[in-house]
Amino acid sequence: NVKNLQHSCAHRAVMKGLDTVLLNVKKTIGNKIITKYVKQSYEIDKEYKKKQVRLFQYENVYSKFSCTDDIPLNDLSNDKEEEESFAEDLIFYTNQIYRVIKPVVACIILSIFWVKVSFSGQSDYSPSRPNYISISTTSTSTTSSATTSIGSSFITAAVIIAQIIAVTIIIVFLFKKGWIKVLIGFFMVVVLLLLGFMTYLLLLNLIQVFIIPMDYITLIFALWNFAVVGLISIFWKGPLWLQQCYLTIMSSLMAFSLTGLEQWTTWILLGLLAIW
Repeated sequence: NVKNLQHSCAHRAVMKGLDTVLLNVKKTIGNKIITKYVKQSYEIDKEYKKKQVRLFQYENVYSKFSCTDDIPLNDLSNDKEEEESFAEDLIFYTNQIYRVIKPVVACIILSIFWVKVSFSGQSDYSPSRPNYISISTTSTSTTSSATTSIGSSFITAAVIIAQIIAVTIIIVFLFKKGWIKVLIGFFMVVVLLLLGFMTYLLLLNLIQVFIIPMDYITLIFALWNFAVVGLISIFWKGPLWLQQCYLTIMSSLMAFSLTGLEQWTTWILLGLLAIW
């Protein structure tokens, strides 16, 4: 018990100070024992402080001659994390750009293919300039002046823009009223006409260019299945790749339908679309 008390007194001498421990322990085991062990504790504490001072001096000397010059040790790990995050962001945005460019390039290739095939042979349904889509009564023959041709192009482009504006107003009106089912039905009719009628004209053109024997029953059956599958995949259920293929084909068909416009009409229409 006396030894345990002596050790506890020595430890408390280091932690609390000499005076407080002297007063507490004198009442229990006497002045001689406490004086001996308090002195030992004081010497231990003194040596510990000396070692701390030396260690502090060594750290100061090391910091003066160090090559890092106040660079934290975790800077390398932070740089590595930044590089990894930058690489992940670069991969993500590259994939996003690829997903946008892929259908655009496919639509351009299909549009070029339709046009090249349509003008490669004799067909009653191939688009011909300048009278494929012409609502003007003014003749655009070679004897017509450039002013008359530009005026006719402005009229044609204005009519197309007016139709686009009217359809946009109808869509916004239906959306504001909350008639979502009517809006979806309107879109379905538009998609059905595009996949049906424009594909019909394109197929007739390809059949005549390549001289493919085809009866109307088979043609209508194929067109009906093509259009219905497109409606189901776009507005209901279907694989994502099939939906993307149909949307790309629809875009190429829209581009093909505009190939019969005059050159001035095309540029004027592009400018009016940008303004709208």
